[in-house]
Amino acid sequence: NFDYIHVHDLIWAYTGYKIAKKVNAKLILDLHENMPAAIQSNYSSELLLKNLFIKLIYNLVLGIKRWKKYELDSVKKADKVVVVVEEALERFPEKYKSKFIIVSNTEEPNNWTPKSRKRVNGEFIVLYIGGVYYHRGVDTLVNSYKYLVKEYPFIRLKIIGLKNDSYSNYLHELVIENNLQDYVKLINWVPFDKVEENIISSDLCAVPHNNIEHTQTTMPHKLFQYMAMSKPVLVSDVKPLKRIVEETKSGFIFKAGNVID
Repeated sequence: NFDYIHVHDLIWAYTGYKIAKKVNAKLILDLHENMPAAIQSNYSSELLLKNLFIKLIYNLVLGIKRWKKYELDSVKKADKVVVVVEEALERFPEKYKSKFIIVSNTEEPNNWTPKSRKRVNGEFIVLYIGGVYYHRGVDTLVNSYKYLVKEYPFIRLKIIGLKNDSYSNYLHELVIENNLQDYVKLINWVPFDKVEENIISSDLCAVPHNNIEHTQTTMPHKLFQYMAMSKPVLVSDVKPLKRIVEETKSGFIFKAGNVID
């Protein structure tokens, strides 16, 4: 006998509902991700939509309106809905909000071992580690360095998480075009067991998200990983990041997408 069926991703919501109904169990819907907005940010790039055939498939299969309708229908069917930040509630009708529970995706501090680092040659290291996608705003960090190095040549930027894709190639091009090879280091994806040592070797850790619906309604693990390692953070002013950093007084906030700020 089952008391609860927990659905971890929106894509499985209907299947979870059918199973819960069949075994007479409560349905818990976990919306830790804003799936409609994530799909839109990942697949609706200008380059992708230049292809008419792909645009048709996108609208039929991946269109955000279809996903939002499916998501709301799933919320209606669920007994409880889990989200990770209070900002996620803003996108749902008031009459369903009593179903929601906020369970933040924070880290267990005991799983992390903060250590101080000794600077080599006076270098100050700014780190970004994680998924490298357009909506993460990593290019904002790179573009800011053409202004920073003139006054602060000892500051270095390390970006970890690149893949063999167009956005990663774009970051490489930015570094070369702006003659930043001595200041910006681009590194491919590393396994999770290498995350802690890379955070230790940094002085300031960044979450430079762009201001879009997806980033305004979710929270990346990396912010809490940085905090668990006792590192000051640099975040953009998207709502959840700004709120957490202001509440915890844990770092600095800049205007999303603004390389001067």
